[in-house]
Amino acid sequence: MRTLFLTLLIMTPFYSEAQTAMKLHEWAVPVKLEDLKSAKENAEIEKKFTPPVTSQDSLGICYASAAATVINYEMCKLGKIEDCKSAPESKRISSLGIARYSSDADAGKLKQIDKNYSKLDVESLRANGNTILNVATQRVIKLPTEQCSSLDRVLSKNPVLSNTEVKGAQAALWESLKSDYDNYRKAIADKCDECASKYYESAKETVSKNLKIEEDQKVDPKLKNDSVRVLQAFQRDTYAGALNALLYPEECSKSAIPFTGYGKTDVESFPSDPAGVTSAQLLDEIKKVLQKKQPVLLEDICVADCDSKDPKNPPKTHAVVVAGYRKICSKKDPSKCRTVLKVINSYGASWQKANSDGWLESEPLLGSVKISNASMSWLSPKP
Repeated sequence: MRTLFLTLLIMTPFYSEAQTAMKLHEWAVPVKLEDLKSAKENAEIEKKFTPPVTSQDSLGICYASAAATVINYEMCKLGKIEDCKSAPESKRISSLGIARYSSDADAGKLKQIDKNYSKLDVESLRANGNTILNVATQRVIKLPTEQCSSLDRVLSKNPVLSNTEVKGAQAALWESLKSDYDNYRKAIADKCDECASKYYESAKETVSKNLKIEEDQKVDPKLKNDSVRVLQAFQRDTYAGALNALLYPEECSKSAIPFTGYGKTDVESFPSDPAGVTSAQLLDEIKKVLQKKQPVLLEDICVADCDSKDPKNPPKTHAVVVAGYRKICSKKDPSKCRTVLKVINSYGASWQKANSDGWLESEPLLGSVKISNASMSWLSPKP
């Protein structure tokens, strides 16, 4: 089973006070931009079909963000959208929307209607990009759009910027909301209406100050104000269900758009058996896919607590999209070469800019992958 650990406070470039106790791992070593000029061999996905870089903010949906990037690339390519970065939100698939596909409980039943996936399962240990990619492209015919379900919009009152104070504010938001939900549910079980009212009022204030869900009324005029939305959410039996009620209007499922590759594309992955597979083999497979101009969803990248054996504090892993590679050889000794990889990271545009536009040394990156089944996935045309 995967050791993928996804919490509400998934790894981002900035850490709250509670996260500083984690033992961070250096997985992203940026390449010097001048080194890229001497590349002897290269392959990259097509820039015109590459969607804009998005941010997962402080929600643990790196796996969904990576899957959405791969899907949006395919949508732009098949739809012949020549400038994918400028495509309207109505034409782009929502990472927040497809994050709900991380757990497919009824795997034996074909789920053709998006709304059947009713759970924003951000706490699932089974969540991974390969599952989302399979569900989104092979099992669900229509997918929710950024126009309807946008994480950037929901968190626009409290965006993640390049400082720890703002990141800490988002961390406090989720911690407070989770605490109020748990305490509210306990108070209801204990039949303490006064206690429940206190936690409801606290949650309502947190939501009103930090989440821009009132914009959802433009999506669905039937949606009520913050007070009613919080009350409706807190009636759900799980916190994941409560989050879904708050962050995902049901109308987004009804106004979803078709995946243009449905019936035309397959999801491929590597390895099928992780035993004995090395990072060098991962690199070889990545190169093969990139030579076909297809982006690669790479997951199981350990970013913190990598040596932990504690089941209560497992290694923290991350997912990115690999969009290119280059082979760089030393000018002094041309026989000494190394491969660098370009990644699209859900840490957002500021991270890309600060890290050589995503160009990273391949050895630290791939050496950080805790190789398991389907650590890398991609879309390919059906034969």
